[in-house]
Amino acid sequence: MRFFVSMAMLLSMTLVLNGCGGGASDVPDVYPVSGLLKVNGQPVADVQVTFQPDSGPMSVGVTDEEGKFELLLNADTMGAVAGQHTVSFSKRGGPAGTDELIPPQFGTHSQLKETVSADGENEFEYEISAEKL
Repeated sequence: MRFFVSMAMLLSMTLVLNGCGGGASDVPDVYPVSGLLKVNGQPVADVQVTFQPDSGPMSVGVTDEEGKFELLLNADTMGAVAGQHTVSFSKRGGPAGTDELIPPQFGTHSQLKETVSADGENEFEYEISAEKL
């Protein structure tokens, strides 16, 4: 159930950030992106993975119980635009569910870069550390 709530929140956020759109002609060319995230050597569910391109709309995914994710451009479109992206992670927790559990160097201040290719495999693996998880 928690996974479905996370996906619903992700889709809602993606719609707000990327707009509802006016049709297929408004959607840029995107390419499938997937990956695996481990935190402290273990897969962690419900981590938001964001790919923010140097220009164009961002794509977002959420890790499952195995740490796997796939990116969504919006509710109807899987993938991300080609080009260089800044990659960041976010997971909320704590008593009120508002504490950020991912350190800033992997989150709000991430310098992690990846290139999404129009003609290659876009599968990425990450291993980060976080004391709060």
